[in-house]
Amino acid sequence: FNCIFTTQDIPAGEPCGFINDCAAGLICLDASVLPSCNGAACCGSYCSISDPQCPTQGTECTPFFEEGMAPPDYVDVGVCIVPGS
Repeated sequence: FNCIFTTQDIPAGEPCGFINDCAAGLICLDASVLPSCNGAACCGSYCSISDPQCPTQGTECTPFFEEGMAPPDYVDVGVCIVPGS
C-alpha cells in the first residue's frame, strides 16, 4: 500500500481505469469480481476482516492478501468482492 493522490472522485460501483481513480477509501477492481459493473473495472470497497461488513449487496469481505502474505499491519485488510472470485 502506498499513499497516492486520487485522480478522480469516482464512487463505488462506477467504472474506473486506474487504481487511484476512485474516491478515498475505494479501490479500482476488475469487473469480474464485482456483481454489477458497466466497464472493464469499477470502484469497490475495502473492508475489515475482523468486522466483515460490505456496503454492496452480493459481495463479501475477502482478504486482500493471500494467506500468510499480508504484512503485519495489513492482516485485517479485505475487499468486498463476489464470493469465490
